[in-house]
Amino acid sequence: MAEPVALVEERPAATCNPARPPFAIVAFVSLSSAAILAAVLATLHSLAIVPLAFEQLPITGVRHLEGFTYYAALPPDPYLVPLARAELLYENGRPAPFPMVSGYGVITKSGNGRFHVSAGTLFFSAFDNSDPTSNGRRYSVTRPLSLPQPVLPLLWLAALGSTVVLAVRFRLWLLGLLARPPLWTVAGLLVTLVIANRLWIFVDYPIPAIHPDSASYYALTDQLNHGQWPEFGIRPPGYPLLMKAVFSVTDRVLALVMVQCALSTMAALMLVYAFYRWNNALGIPAAVLMGGYLMSTAAMEHDTAMLSESLYSTLQVLSFACLLLALRRVRPVLWMAASSIGMALAIMTRPGGMFLVVIYVMVLAFMLWNRFGRRTVIAFVLPLPLLLLMMCFYNWRTIHLLGVSAWGEANLAVGTFTFWQTDPAYPPEINQGIRDIQSFVRRRMKETGVDTLLDSTWNPAELSRVFILGFHADPLDIATKMGGGGYNTTGRAWIRRIAIDSIRKRPLSYTKFVYSMLYNYYRPWPEDDFRGYLMNRTLVIFVERRFSAANHNLLLTRMAKEFADASPPPTVVIANADPSASVDLTERVLLASTAGLRVYQLTWMLHQRVFSRWLWPIVAFVTFLISVIMLVASRARNTTAFAAFIVLSAMVGASLVVALVEYSQPRYSYPMEWTYMIAPLFLPMLFRRRLAAPAAANSAA
Repeated sequence: MAEPVALVEERPAATCNPARPPFAIVAFVSLSSAAILAAVLATLHSLAIVPLAFEQLPITGVRHLEGFTYYAALPPDPYLVPLARAELLYENGRPAPFPMVSGYGVITKSGNGRFHVSAGTLFFSAFDNSDPTSNGRRYSVTRPLSLPQPVLPLLWLAALGSTVVLAVRFRLWLLGLLARPPLWTVAGLLVTLVIANRLWIFVDYPIPAIHPDSASYYALTDQLNHGQWPEFGIRPPGYPLLMKAVFSVTDRVLALVMVQCALSTMAALMLVYAFYRWNNALGIPAAVLMGGYLMSTAAMEHDTAMLSESLYSTLQVLSFACLLLALRRVRPVLWMAASSIGMALAIMTRPGGMFLVVIYVMVLAFMLWNRFGRRTVIAFVLPLPLLLLMMCFYNWRTIHLLGVSAWGEANLAVGTFTFWQTDPAYPPEINQGIRDIQSFVRRRMKETGVDTLLDSTWNPAELSRVFILGFHADPLDIATKMGGGGYNTTGRAWIRRIAIDSIRKRPLSYTKFVYSMLYNYYRPWPEDDFRGYLMNRTLVIFVERRFSAANHNLLLTRMAKEFADASPPPTVVIANADPSASVDLTERVLLASTAGLRVYQLTWMLHQRVFSRWLWPIVAFVTFLISVIMLVASRARNTTAFAAFIVLSAMVGASLVVALVEYSQPRYSYPMEWTYMIAPLFLPMLFRRRLAAPAAANSAA
């Protein structure tokens, strides 16, 4: 009998493997890309984001306004919608000594070449405060070259037309490319977003943030450098050990923040890769969403600061990325072990990560219920408890604390100071301390006009104004000394007792605290322009000179010695270097408008308009509820539902840890904002059957 003949349908060239397209597709893609690139570059030029060419305009018709301020009309503005102006003033061919200022008020008072452009008008002063109308000098302004009006629409018309032709002619190839994009394009997209958002800091304004808390971390690193056994009861070892590792190679704060940025990007890439492995089509959306997370002001601030938040966030992202890979891979032994280690290291970096112990238990229960292989279970079970037990043992040997951290009571104190109550059962000196704290908090409440809000409103924004007043070092200093001993001897026990008793006496006040802190945790915080942070950093480092050897604080000088007596970068101009002078920060510190800064502002505007919205936490909670329903319906057999459930459970757990005992602010909530970003990615996974149950394959490991 004749062999059956297989029916083979001839496919057009457009359906070929996206990784190896034919010449026709390569040609069309190249032409379309060139057209799009030309339109994008012209737009960036017209927005003064990346000016490609400049024109010089002589200043005529100068008139006096007031003080040192003179003004003159400029030709029509070439910008479409400027994000940051790119003009520069010249006097006899010499550039102005100051970047553009925020308004002409400071020009009137100080002059000396300051200038400002607004509403088609140049406000400026002579470099020596002489009269520009009679001093015989020539004044001019450079600005991006004006493009002929039809150029930009024609370029975008060409880009749109070529894209439409490409999409129609080779639609099957494009759909295949979107369904299975090469991994390098997915990774490249995320890295491009991060570079656009952050490169300008290291190139133009290499000024890290060094906070008061930074010294307490560095002190532990300093003890390690001197062969001492540090006490990790207040500051856990994770971040000091990272500092030790970096500073053993190069003792520069800037190197530390570069490593932090690299680690956070690597963690984001790992999470994107995890979603890519679940479904290739999710790679590009995952890259965009994680790019949105890293573009937030809070992420940028902490990745470039000498604080533990960046490492804490990075370790969480890495641990869950490894967990997702383990749930998807056939042999997940390596990824389960890495996830367990990441959770332990996150807790050892910030004890607020103790909610991860609950996550650990739920993952273990799921693995046992679904009969994962013995090696996989052991790989996940051992690392976290072993690392935490080692830390507990170390703390017991050094400070007699059988635990990860001694700072929990201090957090509980600042969360409840606003309603602490005296009690006849307390000794007189304890009640006196409580009255001192009450007096301090009530005075601040009266001064700020919120003394009646605690009992009269449920508005979370208004309640936050009340509870922030307990977040202060002075009452905490009183509380830590209660009982006549130190914080670790008597203070912790008394704080715990008074706080719990006060919650029992005023449960409604505590309910309002938790409720308003949960609102603070999830609400989108304003996305401030990062230039404000840079100005504050400049003030601390180059004006107040907090790290100079002249301050006789050897620890601070060693910590930031590269900035001890350094000069600011050339893009930063300090108009008034007297720290005692009453000068507005925007008039004291001037930042030059660079191309990198203007590219950053484009990403900042994108984050502000797209990612800084209530939509993201709402979608996260909806996805969480769907995952719970599907997990229950499958009797905990649906691996995809469990993956969504466990990641979003971490979001809920982290928020509860903060809201129950701490005043919630961006530095405590931003580390979990990545869960809001990726929550929508779980929805197509949950409703795609063939991804629903790979647990059986996992059991073979």
